[in-house]
Amino acid sequence: MSWDEGKDAAALKVFGLVDAVLDFNTLKTAATSTHIRGAIPALLRNGRVSLMGATPNIWVREVLSNSITLKGRWPGTVRRMILQPMVS
Repeated sequence: MSWDEGKDAAALKVFGLVDAVLDFNTLKTAATSTHIRGAIPALLRNGRVSLMGATPNIWVREVLSNSITLKGRWPGTVRRMILQPMVS
């Protein structure tokens, strides 16, 4: 990924629109990451985004206007997250 949302979306669209995006992001990189914002415009209508970490950079307008399904889950178990909290 190039850290440029427009370039990332264009690079993905070269292969056609995609059905789904799977994201593994960390708390440390989430605040400055642009890859999810670049990937969402490359999704088909009714596409899916699965988040396995922290991602504050999501375009709600793109998600809603294209009927994107957005699901998220912290990686690991609840017990592990309570016993070993993530360090930012």
